[in-house]
Order: sequence, then structure tokens, then C-alpha cells
Amino acid sequence: MPLIGLGTFLAKGDEVQTAIQAALKCGIRHIDTAAVYKNEQDVAEALRKSTIPREEVFITTKISPKSQGRVRAAEACRNLLRNLDTDYIDLVLIHWPGSAKLDSTSDQNVVLRQETWEVLEEYYHKGVFRAIGVSNYEPCHLEPMMIRSKSSPKAIPPLVNQIEVHPRWPNRAVREYNSHNGIVTVAYSSLACGNLLNDPTVLEIAHREGVAPAVLLLRWGLQKQCLILPKSVNPSRISTCFAPDRVMKEPALGEGTEKEQTARQDTEEEAAMEVESRGQKEAEKGKGDVEGEGSTEEDEKEGRKKDGKGRKRPVYGRPKEKVCCWPAMPRLISEAAEKALDNLGEKEPEKFCWDPRIVV
Repeated sequence: MPLIGLGTFLAKGDEVQTAIQAALKCGIRHIDTAAVYKNEQDVAEALRKSTIPREEVFITTKISPKSQGRVRAAEACRNLLRNLDTDYIDLVLIHWPGSAKLDSTSDQNVVLRQETWEVLEEYYHKGVFRAIGVSNYEPCHLEPMMIRSKSSPKAIPPLVNQIEVHPRWPNRAVREYNSHNGIVTVAYSSLACGNLLNDPTVLEIAHREGVAPAVLLLRWGLQKQCLILPKSVNPSRISTCFAPDRVMKEPALGEGTEKEQTARQDTEEEAAMEVESRGQKEAEKGKGDVEGEGSTEEDEKEGRKKDGKGRKRPVYGRPKEKVCCWPAMPRLISEAAEKALDNLGEKEPEKFCWDPRIVV
């Protein structure tokens, strides 16, 4: 799953298609959409116009709150595939723990989201949805899913939880729960809906770090081990601030104190050794492929049938216990910059999007 993607909330028509083309051109290979955005067909059209092969673009979409429940969720899944004009989707999330037109305190929310999850599990086992997860879930929503996944052999734990994360709302408790349970955290609103781009503290730190404010905030998110989904419809901003080679570019060796430089070099060497060691162990165990644990040769033959477009599908069994393996990479911002940004959320926390804590 790519570390950097493009969010498409509130973008439609030519506007979102132009943004996607700009994102693909600068190296972004993850496009995030949702049923409630009403732009899935525009996303599909942009990908059709692109020269990038479909299998090289990671698509995330989400089940609408109005589609919670077994019957509606099944219909919604068919609509997702049709609107995106694809026979598989890389990642499908339940957009919200509650259901539309249902009181947030109603216990029926629990029943409906469980039914929805069971529908996603069915599509996952078929290989149509290559990964499934949730969005805006708090630990109280996740815990029953984790308990069920440990007690039922066919139950799948959420692989991803997409949540609001930025220095003003670091969402530390949810991130820590995700990490502890092997759930990948994907951050939306990394720029706090644009509200942090002109923040005096952010501007000062960005100047000191020698980067644009947007790049600083995205690097902070990656430093917190979050995949990030910045959103813009401005091709220039996408190419100058969101491009992976700009966001992930290693800071100049001269940046930071001598102590930080030494620590950075030590971390890089240790990470490289760890990756090499892990690769050797995987090769020895013969687990270097994409099959789920416990898949047999017979399962493999059955699971690798070609899809409608001639591509081979991998076998999808039960996910490995540790699905969140953060890649080794150098520190992207100095420790001082990270701490200063952390202080924004500690002194004056502010949430800019919906609050899922109200949903039972």
C-alpha cells in the first residue's frame, strides 16, 4: 500500500480528473474515493485516460453510512465495482461506525456495522476486495472486531483504520490502538483542512526545516507512522508539495544538530540490517509470496484463476497476524521540529472533521 495517496473529497468532474492526472504524473499511486463523494465514476474515467496500468494504481473506496446492513451493503459493493469500472478493488472501508438516519446512541448501529463487515469479508475471501478496513473507528468500535477475529477462523480483522490525524489532532489513543493490533493507520486531513498552512508555529518550523508548510505537515504524519492522503485539486500544489520524491526526500546531511545527524545515520544502518535479516528469514521459511498463512498447493491452484481481464489473482486466506510492517526510512524532520508540532495538539487540540466518539 503506497505511503502517499491523493484524497478526492468534494472534488468532481474535470476538476478531480485533472487532479488525479497530476498526481499520477508526479508518482502518486494511491487514489482515495468514497461512495458519498459521488466521484467514483470520475476517478474511473481519469484512470482510463491514464497510461498507468490499473494494477499499478491502488484504489481505496468506502461504503456509505446509508448502506449499512447486510442487504444494502451487498448492493453497495456491487455499485462500487460498477462505478469504478473494475473487477477488483484494492481497499474497501466502512466509512463511518454509525448508520445514516439512525440515532448515534442506538445499539442498532452495532448490529448494522457488523452485518456490513460480514459482507466485506465475503468479498475479501473471494479476492474481489484485496483488503478491507474501516474509517473513523474508535477503539470501542474496533475491539469487538478484534475479539471476533481471534475466535472465528473465517473472521477478518480490519487491516486499515482511516482517521483524522494532524498536529492539532494527533489522535494518539486511536493510533496506538491500531499499532498494537496490527492495523494500518491512514491519516486524512493531514493539513487540518488547510487550517495549519498559515499557522505561525508551522510557518516558523517550516522555514527552519527548509521546506514548504504542506511538506512539513505531511512529513510529520509519516514520522508518526501514518500513511497520508493529502487533498488538493491544484496540479501545481500536487506536484510541488505532494509528490513522493519531494515528501520522502531525505533531509540534507547538514540539517539538524550533530547528535541528530549521528542518530539518523545509526537508525538508517540498523534499519538496513533489520530489513536484510528479515528478508533472509523469509527466504529460508519460503514465505516470500502473497498467499495467506496455511494456504496449500491445492488452494493456490484454485485461488490463482485469472480474472475477467486476464490478470492472475493471488490467494486470499486469513491475514497474517502482523499486517502493519512499517518500512525502514530515515527521519524526515528533526526531533525538535516534531516536538514543536506535537505541542500544538497538546496545548490546543482542535478537530476539524466529524467526531466518531458520539457513535456507540
